[in-house]
Amino acid sequence: MLTNENKNLLMKIKDILIQEVPKTTDIIQIYRLLQDNNYSEYKCSVLKEPRWVDDAFIVKISDSNSSDFTLKIHYDKYPMASHVYNSPHLLSKLERCLFSTTIVETFIIPNGHLNNIRFVFYEYIDGIPLDKLVVGASGEMIATYRELLKECVENLFKIGFNPFIRDLGDFILVEESGIQRVILTDYNTLVDCSNSHSHAREEIMDIIEYIIYKTVSSDYRPFISERPTMFQLD
Repeated sequence: MLTNENKNLLMKIKDILIQEVPKTTDIIQIYRLLQDNNYSEYKCSVLKEPRWVDDAFIVKISDSNSSDFTLKIHYDKYPMASHVYNSPHLLSKLERCLFSTTIVETFIIPNGHLNNIRFVFYEYIDGIPLDKLVVGASGEMIATYRELLKECVENLFKIGFNPFIRDLGDFILVEESGIQRVILTDYNTLVDCSNSHSHAREEIMDIIEYIIYKTVSSDYRPFISERPTMFQLD
């Protein structure tokens, strides 16, 4: 549940975006306007820069009176994510899940080129992406990361989502009260499979376990580091 301070901060940022985004022509300009000294009542810092022109920009926004937000900014050209964003029912299911980030608001604003820019506000979670943890990790830690990722995936399947496991940067490891948990951060990895039989979603885990085993390794390489092409999707 958002506090009044959270709501006020979100509305403040949203008002700025509605006024200024139509004057911009790319995502970098949007980040710069959020950093502008005219809006010094909050702090904006980069969590992830785009790896290619269509990739998301992710920033952390906070002020002294509210909890922090994570804001993801990207062109609205990712159909699987858009499917979830536009469904209150699916968002509600993910909000109740402990293994995915919680969206508090999402909306679209056209920029100066009439490209739809998607803004997604999440509750901020302090954690480390799996892709940063697995490289060079010991065999013992790799086994732990595999089990935690499996737990995350199993729970997403239970509520009717099939996650695409390829980029470990889409999953972060968090620790709360001494308990570690892996959380999915990218909704474009999710396929809505809620109409499938529950037993099918259980049986698929023997295949998913093998994918996790092959993906989570100490010599892990990122799925993509530049704008993807059909050749890179092999």
